[in-house]
Amino acid sequence: MVLILCIFSFATGLAIYQAVQGYQRQKWLLTAGIPAMGRLVDWQVSGSGRSRQRMALVEFRTTDGELIRTATNLNTSAIMGYSAGDALRVRFNAQHPQECIIDEQQLVPLWFKLTLIILLWLLFFAGAGIITWQSRH
Repeated sequence: MVLILCIFSFATGLAIYQAVQGYQRQKWLLTAGIPAMGRLVDWQVSGSGRSRQRMALVEFRTTDGELIRTATNLNTSAIMGYSAGDALRVRFNAQHPQECIIDEQQLVPLWFKLTLIILLWLLFFAGAGIITWQSRH
């Protein structure tokens, strides 16, 4: 049981760390990124089943007029119903324009996702503690 708790704790800690890193990256792009109008070129899907990942292939022009075509998985849930050719807003990193985020209203705020991961982690540990306590008494 202790080994399972350690493995789950490590995996959850890693998930929380990645969620925080992603949150900080997205927050930076939304506040400091350069806004641009673009379009959804297509959806790129990789993997299958639970490991399936969907990325948006977007195209936009920088302030210098350079055409950028890049795939992003940042805030793609906001454009779920979009089809190839639909216009959308993006924000990009001026030094690395390929790093961009879709600047549309988020369906689920980032802080909510992070809070949910932490609550599930706490719930698991509370349940594991109760089971351990009951098995000893």
